[in-house]
Amino acid sequence: MPDAAISEALFLKSDKLVLNIAGSKSSQAAPNDNSEAALEWLIVRSDKFKKQFKLEHLERQLPVGLFDGTVSDESRVFCGRKSAIDLFGTDLERQFWIFELKQRQNNKMGVVSELFFYAFLIRDVLRERIMMPDGPSLRFSGGVRRAIMNCKSVKACFLAPEFHPLLCGGIILDLLNSATTKIDWPVSFQMIKISDFGDVIGPEFDACVH
Repeated sequence: MPDAAISEALFLKSDKLVLNIAGSKSSQAAPNDNSEAALEWLIVRSDKFKKQFKLEHLERQLPVGLFDGTVSDESRVFCGRKSAIDLFGTDLERQFWIFELKQRQNNKMGVVSELFFYAFLIRDVLRERIMMPDGPSLRFSGGVRRAIMNCKSVKACFLAPEFHPLLCGGIILDLLNSATTKIDWPVSFQMIKISDFGDVIGPEFDACVH
């Protein structure tokens, strides 16, 4: 469907879709518990994790609220507030990585549609169909923001200690990848168990996921 038709269907008042701006690092205190948020902090601070995936940058909580022209309650298209990609980063091969992180007891199949949505939203950001606004966020300034917008593909990763049985067979991933890896700004999906590289994170990581 042409962009003009999409705009008309959504009754957009402007010609620009924007994401809401992520807060600065200093505004996000590390949680002191065994939550997924605590798990995110352990991973983001791990140089070994970055090395495992050859990441140049790694951050947590990328908002995925979409707005019409400016960020406000009146201009919201969907999501907003606390909706965010758990972990995201870039590598030297101009790939944008997103990780959907789940704890052991949270292995529902809904993670597939969740990560699929995030991956293609980011693809539209890289194609500049959706704008990532300049703002006070330290993560989107200078070299990091340029590295993000310089990416030409998306790597979407399910990251958990265990997965739903329907995901473990690999058929769903094969179907996703057969449909998404041959397009411009390709998207690829993979499933990685935390236990496969537990020593990369350390004992604190193992304590959180169990």
